[in-house]
Amino acid sequence: MREAGTLEEARAELDDGAVSLVLLDVHIGSASGAEFLHELRRDRPALPVAMLTGSVGAPPFEQLGPDAVISKPFTLDELTETVRTLVGARR
Repeated sequence: MREAGTLEEARAELDDGAVSLVLLDVHIGSASGAEFLHELRRDRPALPVAMLTGSVGAPPFEQLGPDAVISKPFTLDELTETVRTLVGARR
């Protein structure tokens, strides 16, 4: 498992090694997770991405093309099942 608090850190983590899945918050530091999702779709279209959001009243994030949207608050079981589904579908 790798962790990044900024987009620069996330890009570095992606460049440094094999990544099976990205859990992407709608807000990553002061940047937009939605913008980073566009970048991921352009550069790594096969990489599964699950977006995490607690943004009530925000536009639906499904339109942006994540493989899953997980609404906060979520349980560990919900997160685990989403990860299993997305990583399993990639194999």
